[in-house]
Amino acid sequence: MIAIQSKEAMQISNDAPDERSGNNAGARDRLDSWKEIAAYLRRSVRSVQRWERTEGLPVLRHRHTKGATVYAYRAEVDQWLGEARTVVSQAWKNRSEPTEQFQHIGAVSR
Repeated sequence: MIAIQSKEAMQISNDAPDERSGNNAGARDRLDSWKEIAAYLRRSVRSVQRWERTEGLPVLRHRHTKGATVYAYRAEVDQWLGEARTVVSQAWKNRSEPTEQFQHIGAVSR
């Protein structure tokens, strides 16, 4: 019989996959494809890919010999989403009325 040491004895992180129980909290927090990321955000794959390019959506890539696998962590996506909403909210609050924007050039009269 082979003795199996505990994760603590082997100095392995508790987030590492546990093959005996199949329990891995880190795996549940990871979105492993464009489809999973898009489903999590309830948007299309194309929208999510665009957001990565233009809005800084935190998507990571595991490079392979040919191509790469994309993945993202739920916590990072949630944080990005919260920051994006804050930016939009601040822009909405800081908007000025059109009459204020053009008043200095006399384009709009009151």
